[in-house]
Amino acid sequence: MTPFVERLIYQAIRDGMAAYTADPAAFARFLFAGGLTEAEAAKGRQHIIERPPLVIMGFPRQDAHVPCVAITVGGESVAADWIGEDVSDLDEDGERYIDEDGNPADMHGRRWQHNFDCYVYADNGDACAWYYQLLKFVAMQSRAWWQAQDLDEFSLSGAELAPDPRLSPADIFVRRLSIACRSDAVYTLPLPPAGGPGNKIGGAHVGQDGLLHDGAVTYGVTVVETEGT
Repeated sequence: MTPFVERLIYQAIRDGMAAYTADPAAFARFLFAGGLTEAEAAKGRQHIIERPPLVIMGFPRQDAHVPCVAITVGGESVAADWIGEDVSDLDEDGERYIDEDGNPADMHGRRWQHNFDCYVYADNGDACAWYYQLLKFVAMQSRAWWQAQDLDEFSLSGAELAPDPRLSPADIFVRRLSIACRSDAVYTLPLPPAGGPGNKIGGAHVGQDGLLHDGAVTYGVTVVETEGT
């Protein structure tokens, strides 16, 4: 099936940020370990208690909660195709895949490139920097879990954005963390029905002995007629 990649990105970031919201002391230690002074770390601890960041899917709307981390789809595209988009019809145990009706499935797949832009919105520059660094740390920690969900080829990049009154109030600080990854999207097609395309003999081989050969079976005939000849 096609993985719901944006949900996997959201789930890991939501849970990772929530762990620090639930433990403000851990957030203070994170800030202090990152080079902030004890006074700055204490300020960050108080901020996350009073105004914890909210993780949402999609861009925030008017009067949205701030601070927040907004996870958006920056873009997706097919990164690679196999010949005929075919993949193995057998699972890792050597068993044939079946469809929802229990019939053998014809498996196909495409490799997708996913790009997610995660925006950190805050009402002051310090808080924007704190939560951006925490977001980046959570994303790095989540890599192993994402890989266990069959996502791979990760890369991260980030930037600070100038205020844009078309998208947010002018006094809001914004940073962006971009997460890129790839996944294999697999889908099924019904097998051709019996007697349909791919199930009709379109040729035969007559050996030098004048007999019709079909695999290990030899038929005692010397004249062969096939469709299309």
